[in-house]
Amino acid sequence: MRDRYRYVVEVLVLAVQAAMGLNFVAVAPLMSLIIEEYRIERATASLLIGGVSLVLAVFMVPASIIAAKLGLKRAYTLGALLMSAGILTPLADNFLALLFLRLLYGAGVAFVMPVTGSIIMGWFSPRTLPMVNSINVVGQSLAITCATFAAPALGLLFGWRVTLSMFGGIALAAGLAWLLLGRVNTSGRDKVEALSPRLILEVMGQRTTLLLGMAFVGVFGQYIALTTWLPTYYNQVLGLSLSTAGQLASLLPLFGILGSLSGGFLSTRLGVRRPFLIIPGMMITLFGLGSFLSPNLPLLILRCACLVLPHGYTCRRPSPYPWK
Repeated sequence: MRDRYRYVVEVLVLAVQAAMGLNFVAVAPLMSLIIEEYRIERATASLLIGGVSLVLAVFMVPASIIAAKLGLKRAYTLGALLMSAGILTPLADNFLALLFLRLLYGAGVAFVMPVTGSIIMGWFSPRTLPMVNSINVVGQSLAITCATFAAPALGLLFGWRVTLSMFGGIALAAGLAWLLLGRVNTSGRDKVEALSPRLILEVMGQRTTLLLGMAFVGVFGQYIALTTWLPTYYNQVLGLSLSTAGQLASLLPLFGILGSLSGGFLSTRLGVRRPFLIIPGMMITLFGLGSFLSPNLPLLILRCACLVLPHGYTCRRPSPYPWK
C-alpha cells in the first residue's frame, strides 16, 4: 500500500507543478490589457515578470534553509498557498498591489522548486527518478502552453482580473489537495539536513555546480524572456490580435515538451551529452533572434518551433560531470 501511494503523491506534485506553470506565464499574454487599464509603461509592466525572477534569485537559498526547518510537507504546502496569491487579483486596485501579489507568488515558487526534488526522491528509486522528473517537466510545460494559449481568450471574455484569479484558484486547489492528501516518505531518503552558510558556499563553489549553472542559466533566461515578452511584442509591435499573439508564443513551451523528451531519449541511447549542449545552444541563439526579427508570420511560426526543439537538450541536466 505504501508503494502504491507514491503515485498519489506524484499526482499531487504534478498538480502543484502545473499550477506553477499556469500562474507564471498567465500575466504575459494579458500584459497589453494590464498596461491599458493601469496606464503604465511597458518597462513598469515588465516588473510583473522580472520581479518574480528577482524573488527567485534572492530567496531560493533562504527558502531551502527555511524548508529544512519547517519540514517538507509544511514547506510545500506553504509554497503552494503562496503561489495562489493571484486569486486576490480582483482586489488589486493599483499596479503596486498586483506587483505585491506577483512577488508572493515568486516566494511560493522559491519554496516549491527545491522541495519538489526531495519529496520525489523519498518515494521513487534512483532508476525511476529521471522518468518522474520528466513527467513533472512535461506537466509544467503543458500548463505554460495552456496558459499562453487560453489566457488571451479568457481575458477578452471575462477580463484579465478574473482570468488571473481563476489561475490562482487552481494553485489554491492544488495546495489544499496536497495539504489533505500529501505525504512525505519517512524511510530516510527524504530527510533534509539543516543547511549551513558554509555548506552552501562549498556547494556553490564546486566546479560541477558552476558548469551546470552556466549551461542552464543562459538558455533558461532566454526562454523565460521570450515566453513572457513575445505575446506583448507580437500584439503591440507586429499588430497581431491578442489571441493570435498568445497562440504563436504558446509554440515555445509546446515544442519544448518534444525537445525535452527527445533530448533525454537520444542522449541516453547515444551515451553522449556534450553535443546536446553545444549544438542546440548555438541553434537557440540563432532562432531566438529570428523569433522577433522576422516580419513574416509563417517564418515566425517556424522559428518559434525550431527555437525550443533543442531547448530540452540544453536545459536537461547532464551527467554529474558535464564537461565530459
